[in-house]
Amino acid sequence: MKREHNLLTKSPQADYYIYNLDDFKELRDRINNGTEASGIRYPNGTTGYEGKVFAMVNDIDFNYYAWEGIGTSGGKRFKGTLDGQFHEIKNFKTVNNTSNSNSTFFIMSNGGEICNITISGTYTLTANTQHIILFSDGNTTYHHIVFNVNVTNNYNLINCILVNGPCTIVDCYNFGNFTCSSSAYNSGGSFQISGTIERCANYGKISYLHSGRYRTSYFITRRTYDLVIRNCVNYGDMVNADNRNVGICVNQAKEITNCLYCGTMNIASADSGMISNFTPSDSYSNNFYDSTKNTPAYSNGYNGVGMSTADLKSGNNIFSDTTNWVYESGYYPRLNNWLKDDSRVKI
Repeated sequence: MKREHNLLTKSPQADYYIYNLDDFKELRDRINNGTEASGIRYPNGTTGYEGKVFAMVNDIDFNYYAWEGIGTSGGKRFKGTLDGQFHEIKNFKTVNNTSNSNSTFFIMSNGGEICNITISGTYTLTANTQHIILFSDGNTTYHHIVFNVNVTNNYNLINCILVNGPCTIVDCYNFGNFTCSSSAYNSGGSFQISGTIERCANYGKISYLHSGRYRTSYFITRRTYDLVIRNCVNYGDMVNADNRNVGICVNQAKEITNCLYCGTMNIASADSGMISNFTPSDSYSNNFYDSTKNTPAYSNGYNGVGMSTADLKSGNNIFSDTTNWVYESGYYPRLNNWLKDDSRVKI
């Protein structure tokens, strides 16, 4: 489903335009094969098309083609800008890789920018593969992205975005449901990142169903570098067979400010809760959770402030912030975002 938006601004003049699946295949093959400088379509590319802008001009139906990602494990990466111009990639799925050393993904980038795009689809992975829709080595900026991909991975992790180095993520939203199934041995969540994430939300249900292994269901987790989280909200439910659920963040963050958790959570261990695995400090402030749904239990962590469902739905300005948040009686507080009213959560 394409999400309606309030923004009408289109990208400035692009270097290249993407009209269909074949154009995406062309971009993939040129980067993966190192043939960017040749040919008629997308010629004169620099390494990874660094500095070049690709713009989608319409919605594109992938028709569940088994997509092999742009970028390779050998270090070839997309380094340009992909501007979806608020169009949608429909019926997306990735190839079913056969080894833990492989990953399934849409784009592997290093630097550059990916923005203004919706990605949707429903599929199951049955081989031992890590699944990340957007992957970066670092220094990539992601903004105005909607993930509406429902994924079941029988063996490994699922992430919307995973970044190994510093990055910036702003106004990105996950509506997809992720299930790490009964054979899974890794964790699942929306964002596994370093750097700064602001004004992002998870609406999807994150489920880790394999018992007997210490893994986590989460909204955000730190990857390798300092993590700053501001004005983020999780409405999705967390499910875990017998281990850890974390509503906002797992692993140490430099700052967590003005964040909200409104989903349900089965408390599978003492490490479950809103924010887990670090010591509270002045850098963690003004964070709230729905205490009617959850009673966080920690051995090491920080819950924030519990409020009842009625309090959170009262329309009160709990963050003292009307620039980033919208308060409407009968609804949970929501981000003042680029989506229309389908981003509201009424219970």
